[in-house]
Amino acid sequence: MEDLIKDSKYIQNLLENDSLNDEEIIKQFPTINFYLLKAYYNGKQMKSDDNLLKIAEYMNYLNCGRLEEVLIKIKHKHNFKWYQSLNEDLIKEIEIELNKITQIACTYNYSVALRKDGSIISFCEDEIDILPPKINDKKYIKIACYGHYLAGLSSDCVAMYDDKIDFKDGEYTTIACGYDHVAAIRKDGTLVTWGKPRKNSITHVDCIDVKCGYSHTVVLKKDGTIAMYNEMSGDQREGMPTNGGYKEIACGSYHSVALHNDGSIVTWGSNDEYQLENCPSSTKIGEYIAIACGDYHSVALRSDGSVVTWGDTGWDQEYDSPTGNGYIAIACGQHHSVALHSNGSVTIWGSNDYDQRDNCPKDNGYIAIACGCYHSMALKNDGTVTIWGGY
Repeated sequence: MEDLIKDSKYIQNLLENDSLNDEEIIKQFPTINFYLLKAYYNGKQMKSDDNLLKIAEYMNYLNCGRLEEVLIKIKHKHNFKWYQSLNEDLIKEIEIELNKITQIACTYNYSVALRKDGSIISFCEDEIDILPPKINDKKYIKIACYGHYLAGLSSDCVAMYDDKIDFKDGEYTTIACGYDHVAAIRKDGTLVTWGKPRKNSITHVDCIDVKCGYSHTVVLKKDGTIAMYNEMSGDQREGMPTNGGYKEIACGSYHSVALHNDGSIVTWGSNDEYQLENCPSSTKIGEYIAIACGDYHSVALRSDGSVVTWGDTGWDQEYDSPTGNGYIAIACGQHHSVALHSNGSVTIWGSNDYDQRDNCPKDNGYIAIACGCYHSMALKNDGTVTIWGGY
């Protein structure tokens, strides 16, 4: 701390030296660090050792690469009048930085997003009850949704909207939600679940990814093999591949899909709603590069950027499927699907029984997509979100 205080005094002298311009000071101190410290100095007109300690604290965060924490502290931990007195351009820059959205997700009929500052926001006033609690000012780093469940993964805990489970610091890396259960993978590759236990509720090891259907859970292991548990009936496991080499998994309500390293696709589970019908066969190595599942249908993205839809058609899931190429991402709602094009545009197809396809954006600039049961959302490169659909 003494060294930091010494450095802080040096910076304070620089800031008070009218003979030096900003460019000369910046050469001796990183731009963003100097910018924030100068704004803090000008706002607080710091002269006391206490203020020097605050500069030292900021320097410590900045030197550790924790810029977001500095921004949050500047906005929330100090006198709000001081924050309001800052230069308007700086306030705007801080707000933009804090409010940047890094992940979007949809539950049954909710839309949520993860901000860069680690907070989770909802886009409708009546959805506030689904948000997981903020625990000890920790930042969330991932979110997962299914049905009415929303889970947030922090650096040392996993939290649900109606429950909280604390774990060791940094222990969990991946989460997934089923209708009434949640699964998480530890850094050591073991899988832990909670919620309503069913059959085969065992702990798997060497896991690298997990996905959840309505009641079942599918795990992808380090060796490319697949494991399942928690299914309500045997048909959700029926046809599960036993070989290795898989790299991606996805779950519908009662069926599952896996993408192999060679670009081929396998699907298994219940076929009561024709979920498994017309699963595409691969005609060349690396033909398929991504998969997604709705309730009873599935979608795959080809390496040429085209998409294919299969499974149940009773809800017009394949209606108006895109025929072009150039798509880079796919997502599925209950009976509709969305694809993101390389030009930043969004395409939607499938059922419109609940106005799922109404008001799909026609502009460009989108970088991520997500689907709820009857609505969809897309994240733009400027950090704004567009939501459309029905119910």
